[in-house]
Amino acid sequence: MRPRIIASALVGASLAVSTMALAQPAPPPAPPPASPPPAQPDAPPSSDGSQPPPAAQPAPPPAPPPAPPPPTAPPPTAPPQTWGVAQPPPPATYPPPGPPAGPAPQGYAYGYGQFPPPGPPPPPLEPKEPGCCRFAVRFDPFDLLFRRLSFQAELAIWGPLAVEAEPSWIFGSSAENLDMSGGALQANFLVYFTGHALNGFYAKATVGFEAFSATLTDPELHKTATDDIASPIIGIAIGSSNVFGDEYGFNLAGGVGIGYATADKVTMRAGRYEVVFYDKTSAIQLLASLGLGFAF
Repeated sequence: MRPRIIASALVGASLAVSTMALAQPAPPPAPPPASPPPAQPDAPPSSDGSQPPPAAQPAPPPAPPPAPPPPTAPPPTAPPQTWGVAQPPPPATYPPPGPPAGPAPQGYAYGYGQFPPPGPPPPPLEPKEPGCCRFAVRFDPFDLLFRRLSFQAELAIWGPLAVEAEPSWIFGSSAENLDMSGGALQANFLVYFTGHALNGFYAKATVGFEAFSATLTDPELHKTATDDIASPIIGIAIGSSNVFGDEYGFNLAGGVGIGYATADKVTMRAGRYEVVFYDKTSAIQLLASLGLGFAF
């Protein structure tokens, strides 16, 4: 009977162990083997000969989540058309306040919303005439060689046009035993090639008149002849004029040309001397001038 009791106890113990084994949960699965860390350079051994433990590697950062897709705007829809009914105008749009981007438009000193810097405004720019002066008075020392004292007065009319008056006093003659006394007056019309009077090269037309009293003397025979000589003179000349100054200054002008006396030939005799005026040779005259003066 005792062996049966022992056998029954063993069977019961076996059943209890099996029931407890079935009641326990299954162990979790083993993690996958980690990849070996990258090779590190050999660290120097410590003083006691043992190798230091390898340094721990940081874990890689987690991947960022994917960005959401951009929202799509719905397609614009046209307003409903109402035939036969007037539609209200669209609302007006205005630029935002503040200075616009970029430089100011051409023709304006400041753009929209911009203001000039503080301080007095700059003076307005006044157009400046090219060159200088409109009137000049000159003395002609070149005429002293022909026994004439001459002056010139020039007035700028407009742009390249000018007029000139040249009076002269005749006080003698360069011919032997001949004396002259009288005067002459010339009117000159000038056109400047540079576009402004009193400055630059010019061409001029001359219309003049001279009248003087001529006296021819033969000192050995003590004979004298006197006559009044007069003739219109026409001619052309070229030259240049320059003013050294901004509002006024020194004026230097000079030119050369040819004149022609239109009067008939006049012959004077006194003893053994004879003088002819306005023949084929003396009718052609040299119109030379050199003016020194002041312009303003």
